[in-house]
Amino acid sequence: ADMVAVNSRFTQAAFAQAFPGLPLPRVLAPALNLAAYDTPPPPPRDPAVAALRSPRRLVLSINRFERKKGLRLAIDAAALLPRDVCLVVAGGWDVNVRENTDHLRELVAHARALGLSTRVIAPRAASERALALLPSDAERLPAFADADAPPPPPVDVLFVPSFSEGQRAFLLAHAQCVVYTPANEHLGIVPLEAMYMRVPVVAVDSGGPRETVVHGETGYLCEPSPDHFAEAIARVLAAPVDQRRAMGDAGRARVLQHFSLDAYADKLEALFETMFEYPPAVSAVLGVLMTLFIVGTSAVVILVLVLVS
Repeated sequence: ADMVAVNSRFTQAAFAQAFPGLPLPRVLAPALNLAAYDTPPPPPRDPAVAALRSPRRLVLSINRFERKKGLRLAIDAAALLPRDVCLVVAGGWDVNVRENTDHLRELVAHARALGLSTRVIAPRAASERALALLPSDAERLPAFADADAPPPPPVDVLFVPSFSEGQRAFLLAHAQCVVYTPANEHLGIVPLEAMYMRVPVVAVDSGGPRETVVHGETGYLCEPSPDHFAEAIARVLAAPVDQRRAMGDAGRARVLQHFSLDAYADKLEALFETMFEYPPAVSAVLGVLMTLFIVGTSAVVILVLVLVS
């Protein structure tokens, strides 16, 4: 390759540590397709959205149901917050991935062990196999929402496995704070989604979020402890409306400037221009050396096979 690019400075450092003899890769952060987030959420009569309604203030976590994502941290922090807050834990959940099905059950049990009330919303059109792998009290979505039906009972933690795009749009439109709990994530798209939707972010102070979230301006970076997370979430929720709006506006502006498709195209073009500055002879020499290495390795393997046979 004439050039290697990675998605963050954190990944760049990990690459340098793993391959100390190779040139340092360039950084090319991915972009959000902003048009996908400009679509308004479905109407409240949509059953998948009606099931999400809550009179409480919403704090949102979006991540796959994997242990490395640190979702237990969000639940532990929620246990320290006032009971007028609902933590929504939404994320990728695959019926064919054992860790997904096991970890959702673990998280529900953990929340209940902390004395938190919970609900689990089954994915739309979930198969009988999927329903059997969900917690036994998971709620099936009706085909049609009853306009006269009372809203769902408020709970401390709402789990939404395999959430739909419409549910994501609704949750991002109504959340007052997004929490991002993975440690040493190589970039993390969720903070960018939240900032574009003008939602302040509370994230672990490591990895990619250090490059996306501006501490005190678009959200807060915290030590991965329940106390620190609960304190930062409470700070966001207690902020005056104009302060929270300013934080949201700053997040959206940051995404537009650094993580839009236009910004990505400009950075990619700059990388191409840099790559084309290399003399053609350099690429040719590198290609010859790589070819000789491959041919030499193949010759050794063939020779060994001949001797063994």
